[in-house]
Amino acid sequence: MMSTENRKHRLCNSKCRGDLVIDGVASIKWGFGWKERLKCTRCLYVGKHYKLFNEVNTKGKGRRSAEINIGFQIGVASTSIGNTSSRQNN
Repeated sequence: MMSTENRKHRLCNSKCRGDLVIDGVASIKWGFGWKERLKCTRCLYVGKHYKLFNEVNTKGKGRRSAEINIGFQIGVASTSIGNTSSRQNN
């Protein structure tokens, strides 16, 4: 993500000497997974969103689940915490 966006930024604005930082306002949360994008501190460059998680291959329609979310659900299924109370504390 960093090297790709850095290269694109330099191609679009070769004279800009700004740094690329994570755009916290545009972060997208998907359970425990996140989608992030980078933006320049000086110019108006904004990169595309990158998934910082792996997805589970499933059949059917709809959005695919993140592996970390499935792993968490499996982990709490056998504990006394339970699924409902773990979501309330998240």
